[in-house]
Amino acid sequence: MRRTNTGKARRPLARGGLVLAAAALMAGAALPAHAEPRADDVVQVDLGLDGAQPDNWSEARGMSADGRYAVFTSLASNLVQGDTNRLYDVFVRDLRTGRTERVSLADDGAQLDGSTSQAAISGDGRYVAFASDAADVLPGLPANGGYRVFVRDRRTGHTELVSADGSAASPTISADGRYVAYTLDGRDIHVTDRWKGTTRLVTAGADGSRADNSSADPVISADGTTIGFRSRATNLLPRDQAPTAAPAAPTGSKPPRPRPTFPFYVYDARTGRIQGASVDPAGMLRDAHPYVNLSPDGRYATFRVFEPNGTDEEGSHVELYLRDLRHGTTTKAALPLPGTRTVHDAYRGSVTADGRWLLFASGADNLVPGDTNQAVDLFRRDLRTGRIERIGPAGGATDISWTPNSLSVDGPGTTALFDGGGKVYARRLPPA
Repeated sequence: MRRTNTGKARRPLARGGLVLAAAALMAGAALPAHAEPRADDVVQVDLGLDGAQPDNWSEARGMSADGRYAVFTSLASNLVQGDTNRLYDVFVRDLRTGRTERVSLADDGAQLDGSTSQAAISGDGRYVAFASDAADVLPGLPANGGYRVFVRDRRTGHTELVSADGSAASPTISADGRYVAYTLDGRDIHVTDRWKGTTRLVTAGADGSRADNSSADPVISADGTTIGFRSRATNLLPRDQAPTAAPAAPTGSKPPRPRPTFPFYVYDARTGRIQGASVDPAGMLRDAHPYVNLSPDGRYATFRVFEPNGTDEEGSHVELYLRDLRHGTTTKAALPLPGTRTVHDAYRGSVTADGRWLLFASGADNLVPGDTNQAVDLFRRDLRTGRIERIGPAGGATDISWTPNSLSVDGPGTTALFDGGGKVYARRLPPA
């Protein structure tokens, strides 16, 4: 089952973030004028002052648990008053009131002299963690000190340094803002307890030694007790559980090119134990494609792996799996209809706060009957019954071009945030 890729982007994107859909929405196209998306409609999030179109590129970064606040990064200079640094900044949009605020600010409220292109928002919407190479966030920071991770308290207006010494990136934050996990020096994952002022190394070997290779892409559960990450390290698990070679290619298929092995792991902060999360139904720890995720309660891990049959040069595609960490079981996010095979990619998955629904995007047209729109669609799976529903393109009835791996949803799974063509959108999803 083949899909035609007609999407375009202003810049090259990795395969996992390929923009797939119709032509980008033109400035001034008719979207609802209200700030908050209503039943099954779409609103633009990165609007400028007086509703103007942004004058530069924006990307979605996430939502608060209740779906009220959307965080995004942007090069635009016309979203708030006084934005003159011509750099990436972090913004929060109140979808209820339509108010946009810049949150990548110094502790004294001044704009920064460095770029801030990574960010995450706490579940309660109060705190925003961001990575910046700015030297003027706080007094006394050394110039040319690399990237650091900070947290902005939107209620008090204060910004604090969170990361340990070194170059920090990829922040992720717990629901109450207490815990912040991040990468340090492009190698290790650390987690900082902001209430206690302590920092802990997450990526330690099974014998307590430092991980013997790099780790990346941290994600954190709502309560901060479970931290997921991808890693090339070979000493995170006991020897009898260490990663093994990928399964052989089926007879007649082209062998895949060698890839760095980057399995997905989860760390339990209560016990200090690390376990493999990208475990396939056969029990093998697999190399995980970027855009791994955890459910808010930390029970489920979603990960993507390369599998045979596809349209890339190796004849493969990317498949999404769901791992139940509590019961140690793994299921494919969506099985193909009988008599068909999937050849197009699935994208980043999100599980709702109640653990009931899995939302994800896929280019496959053989997951449900009647899928003939030749587009990357948004799907919803009932984890109790296994039933899969096709919601359709993220942009609904609009012609918005979207980046499937940018998709994030609020806790109840009622509002989706995504980007495409350099703009950010929110959609109120139809009821399940």
